Amino acid sequence: MIIKYVNYTEIDWIAYGEEVDGFFKLKEYDYAKLGGQTGPLVYPAGFVYCYGFIRWMCGEQVRNAQVLFAFLYVFNQWLALRILQRSGKVPIAFYAATCLSKRMHSIFTLRMFNDGVCTIFCHLAVLAFMDGAKKEKEKKEKKMTINNGRACLRGFAWLSVATSIKMNALLYLPPALVLLVGYGQTLWEILLCVIVFVGVQVALALPFLLTFPKSYLARAFELTRVFTYKWTVNFKFLSEDCFVSKELAHGLLSVHVAALFVAAHRKWFRRRNLPGAKEQRFFWDFFGNFFRIAKRDISSAFRGKSSSSSSSTRRRRSGIENRNSKRSGSDDDNDKELERIKYPSENDAALMLAQGNFVGVLCARSLHYQFYSWYFNLLPLILFNRTSLIHRKGNINMIFECMRNGGIMLCLEYCWNKYPSTAFSSLLLQATHAVIYATCVL
Repeated sequence: MIIKYVNYTEIDWIAYGEEVDGFFKLKEYDYAKLGGQTGPLVYPAGFVYCYGFIRWMCGEQVRNAQVLFAFLYVFNQWLALRILQRSGKVPIAFYAATCLSKRMHSIFTLRMFNDGVCTIFCHLAVLAFMDGAKKEKEKKEKKMTINNGRACLRGFAWLSVATSIKMNALLYLPPALVLLVGYGQTLWEILLCVIVFVGVQVALALPFLLTFPKSYLARAFELTRVFTYKWTVNFKFLSEDCFVSKELAHGLLSVHVAALFVAAHRKWFRRRNLPGAKEQRFFWDFFGNFFRIAKRDISSAFRGKSSSSSSSTRRRRSGIENRNSKRSGSDDDNDKELERIKYPSENDAALMLAQGNFVGVLCARSLHYQFYSWYFNLLPLILFNRTSLIHRKGNINMIFECMRNGGIMLCLEYCWNKYPSTAFSSLLLQATHAVIYATCVL
């Protein structure tokens, strides 16, 4: 009905087509020469393949593309609702709130922005990381060894694909690294996940990296780009000179890093290996655990090599074994200590990723209207995981929480649908984001 009765307004669809046609039709490999009517191409190589396929599939017809994006919207909604359902924190009655956003309908079916496509792969990554918690639960119930490293591997692969479409997917990377490094993965699994993440980027960008690598890296991953003041949704209460200043950019970056560390210390990395043991926290124990994992895996690798190449006398071998037995005693204690580290629950894994992404939105130098899709679908997960909810039970309190969280989402919906944005709408948006961070993330 939206596609049929709401008038289509051209924003970026033609520009996207001109950008990808430069590669597919004109065979241009220099990123500096690829662009459209709205400016140069500033997205990584995955965007080129994705929209090249969409234009080939839809025959470059706007109505056909809108129908395709309607299906993408439904698929994205299914992924998001699947995440909420597996978390077990969000009431089913509240699911409807994620299906009634006018701005989200516009982003997908009326504007066909690449932000929506990127969000789909981000949600696939979240589900993959949640699979690691599911496997951990199966290992505990069946008392068998199940490797959840493959779940992290799939998560980083999906996250890399999302990054190749738009760089905002990198906002999920800090909590993903905490999940990977902080919760019992081996050194080799950590390295493999990093290799997969980088490898996907290199594989997709290979035609450009082999021809004009500097041009590609400068355009596709331009971190110093200054946004246009006219389109900002979150900083209209500032003057234009202040908005484009380096002081604001550096200040927001500092706040972003600090907010991530605070969230990691207070929420993402809090655990006890044994009942009654001292709680481990990010600043004091995270990096120490990583070095213990690295020491354990490297030493075990060297022990394996030395045992396979042993060719000395029995006397010398017995002396080595005695020394190794002492070392292995401490190593075994270290291994047991690391084995007690349990992967977070499905809810906690998804919440970490959603919170990391939200912190990036909170500290973004500029938000445009299509950026709403970055965090909208997983916002209920953040809202219904407030610390105060741990001690609350009963239908009355849950109704109150639904009303409170529904009011927050309505407030955000107003801010994101106010066009053009005003000083009041921007200030209200940032204040609401700050309230969410203070009450749900801290």
